[in-house]
Amino acid sequence: MRQAQPLFRSRCRLATALIVGCLHQSMVAQCPLLWLPGDPIPFAHGAVRATTLWDPDGAGPLVPLLVVGGDFGAGTSFTTGLASFDGTAWLALGVPPMSNTTALTVFQGQLVAAGDSGGGLVRVASWNGSAWTLLGTADNRVNVMAVFNGNLFVGGRFATMNGQVARRIAQWDGGAWTEPGGGIPTGEVLAMASFGNLYVGGGFSRAGAITVGNMAIWNGTAWAPTAVFNGAVRALAVRSGATPTTSFLFAGGDFTSVGVTPAARIAQLTASTNAWTAPPGLPNSCHALHVRNTGTLTFVLHAAVGDIAALEKVWRLNGTAWTSLGPIANAGGSLPTSLAFFNGQQVVGLMPVGNVHLDGALHLHTGTRWVPAAGPGLDGSVYAMAAAGSDVLIGGNFTRFSGVTLNGIALGRPGNWQPLGSGLTGGSVLAVCRLANGDLVAGGDFALAGGIGTSNIARWNGTAWSPLGPGTNGPVSALLPLPNGDIIVGGGFTLAGGINSRGVARWNGTTWSRVGGEADNVVRALTLRRDGRVVAGGSFTVIGGATASRIATLTGNTWTALGSGLSGEVDAITELPNGDLLAGGSFLTAGAVPTPFVARYRNNSWLAQSTLAEGWDVPVQALAALPDGDYVAGAGVSLFGTNNVRSTIARHRGGAVSTTWNEFDVADSVVRCMVQMPNGDLLIGGTFRGGGGVVSANVARLRSTCPAAAPAVGLGCVGAGGQLALTVTQLPWLGSTFLARTTGVPANAAVLSIFGFQPQSVAIASLVREGLPGCNLFTSLDVVQATGNTPGAIVTGLAVPLSSNLVGVQLRHQVVSLELNGSGGLTGIASSNALGLVVGAF
Repeated sequence: MRQAQPLFRSRCRLATALIVGCLHQSMVAQCPLLWLPGDPIPFAHGAVRATTLWDPDGAGPLVPLLVVGGDFGAGTSFTTGLASFDGTAWLALGVPPMSNTTALTVFQGQLVAAGDSGGGLVRVASWNGSAWTLLGTADNRVNVMAVFNGNLFVGGRFATMNGQVARRIAQWDGGAWTEPGGGIPTGEVLAMASFGNLYVGGGFSRAGAITVGNMAIWNGTAWAPTAVFNGAVRALAVRSGATPTTSFLFAGGDFTSVGVTPAARIAQLTASTNAWTAPPGLPNSCHALHVRNTGTLTFVLHAAVGDIAALEKVWRLNGTAWTSLGPIANAGGSLPTSLAFFNGQQVVGLMPVGNVHLDGALHLHTGTRWVPAAGPGLDGSVYAMAAAGSDVLIGGNFTRFSGVTLNGIALGRPGNWQPLGSGLTGGSVLAVCRLANGDLVAGGDFALAGGIGTSNIARWNGTAWSPLGPGTNGPVSALLPLPNGDIIVGGGFTLAGGINSRGVARWNGTTWSRVGGEADNVVRALTLRRDGRVVAGGSFTVIGGATASRIATLTGNTWTALGSGLSGEVDAITELPNGDLLAGGSFLTAGAVPTPFVARYRNNSWLAQSTLAEGWDVPVQALAALPDGDYVAGAGVSLFGTNNVRSTIARHRGGAVSTTWNEFDVADSVVRCMVQMPNGDLLIGGTFRGGGGVVSANVARLRSTCPAAAPAVGLGCVGAGGQLALTVTQLPWLGSTFLARTTGVPANAAVLSIFGFQPQSVAIASLVREGLPGCNLFTSLDVVQATGNTPGAIVTGLAVPLSSNLVGVQLRHQVVSLELNGSGGLTGIASSNALGLVVGAF
């Protein structure tokens, strides 16, 4: 065969690998990683301090919105002081001029918000549906707002408004701020309500020049006293009845008496008698009140109580007794701040106590239970993930995505999660995998798969779920598909298919069996090494009769220890491209080597990868190997280095004996799983809002800004084995081996692997008479190598040196089949399509 003349010659050639320094399109590797946008934050994550209803178009066709103020993330906002909720989605209200909203009301049809704006200043501003207007600036917190006699009143801790004296209370008449009657000289205003007069409650002893007891009345021109409350008044709510005898003002707070009347944290003023009485008492301090009229003579009163530890935050007055609306999951350590009624449901806002965030700071009552107010996004955590072609399979404790029922498992990518039947119910999904035939397997602690009874493990064949025999009698926490189609399963079970197989078992498609013996405790992680050996990690100290401290390897049917093992539980295992093994978990030493929470095993020895001073200070739960030999670990929030940088994910650099970590900016909570996709994207799952300032709740994607690529060029032609088709199986990343697969090669053929720098399109028949019709060369012949022929499929590859000079280099790869007769004579030449390779770096 005569060699085709390239369109133009390269100045250098390839040998068995790329030659550093002679590639004509090289550039320095400056490839920062890019966080990609993902799913929105479904819940109010943070602190809610105020709520109100606002109708954007008044009497128009738009429905009222629930406006939520505080310091939280929701929807596409990492942090905001203000957002609205329409029942199905979180909506932005422009760019609010405050970062932490503490009070809300409606004045002259416009929404009015007050909150911190930084620098010790508090802004009061109005929103007309399209723009914000600044009304005033206070020097301290605004706690509450109310409308009385056509004016706006604000109360709080401030001493000035717009530079003018306005002690704890200020009045806005639409043009100017004034201090009503000398204000509240000391203390703090916490509550206000219009009930004939303006009632002002809080923690103060004077109003203007008069002495009061935590409550005062402003009649429009002067202050007047009312009954003395012996503790702070934190909430006021009005019941407007048809007559004075059915109209009431309710006050709640820390008090135990009103005047001489015992009143356990709640009191009632009747308009017809102007007398305070004591309804049935509340079990704790009252932080919010809400009244809803249900008829001319009937109403419903709700109170939110301030027991930090209790989950029962909201109570309803039923005649002569208070009844709890039930517990709010995960609400311990929080205080209720506001109550509202929206879309037929009671609403409560919650504020965590201390420097923490609450995932679900706004809850709705369905009539039987409390649920977080949910917009689009995954409504729960992701515990496991696995690549499934170009999609990713995720499992966890989520139930819905943007209104679609998932029940713990989904397939797709951020923004497009698809259900697998009716999903898995009765527990959580803790492990997932994809089999070679495309079927999907999920393990966890669930009881039903697609409505079918299933003990902790199930298989999806593309249309339906089925159990794996009798399953296991305990949770499944790890799944490892083997090349022959078997699955090794790890977990906290003692039986698999009725067989004693504590901690680890094998499923061959029809039956369960033991795997080299039992473990004495839970197996939490499994991986398959390139040499075919299985590695297991977990809480065990004995497995298969062998002493093995938390990690062991399976050769044939025999378990052996990896050195003296690890001092604590193993939660994640992976293998690096060079064959080194990584383990992550809750250990502090590996062998005798101090290496907190992550360690490397090489040449029968454990190597330190982390120190408490420079590396992880919390257990590592997820690991992912990168093509260049680095790796990424994920966990709960850790403080890295002397600067105490907070992060939940970090990249290990510097090689086998390094303890150097580069942390990423991932928002709060915990990373539980990671997987690198075929296109090189690193997908991260857990409980978080996103990273790098980009919202991507519970599933995030990191992408290289120097991506590797191998798009198809041209078409393969038809030879004796059919059409030759060349596809990429591993992209050309720096420091890795590019791999490709060719199908359609006949058994009686010699195969040439070609790499070249210069693109071309030349008919092979124009070069040699044996060229078959439609067969073309798409690349210059810089390297031509014979490769082994496995009938039907050929694997070709190229090592990419770890040199930044190669990033961005472009070349082409093609396979040519020389078809031979029985005597070895050449009968035809066929060619595959080409792949246009671009060297990338991660």
